[in-house]
Amino acid sequence: MPRRATAIVVSVATLVDLWYVTQTTQGVSANDLTRLRSTLLSSPKVDLHPIDVAVADTGTSIPRDVLSDPWDRFIVATALALALPLVTRDERIRGSALIATVW
Repeated sequence: MPRRATAIVVSVATLVDLWYVTQTTQGVSANDLTRLRSTLLSSPKVDLHPIDVAVADTGTSIPRDVLSDPWDRFIVATALALALPLVTRDERIRGSALIATVW
């Protein structure tokens, strides 16, 4: 799927990661996730990027001792595969020096 120059790219892994958060912590509620998912799916300025072969291959190059969480690895791999900076406040990702981050 071609990226639009003005679009925000969101890894589909982000949706799975946030679902996992709804199951394991109180950081995101199921209602919050439902609203976010609806917003992302309906916005013409958001491109949801799948975990494709390029993302999977890039993910395998990330050292596990640097970033062990599989969903974080997919999210970082998506940004790396697409040569985009990553918007995150995750300290492990920001401190890893794997990817340029914004936040």
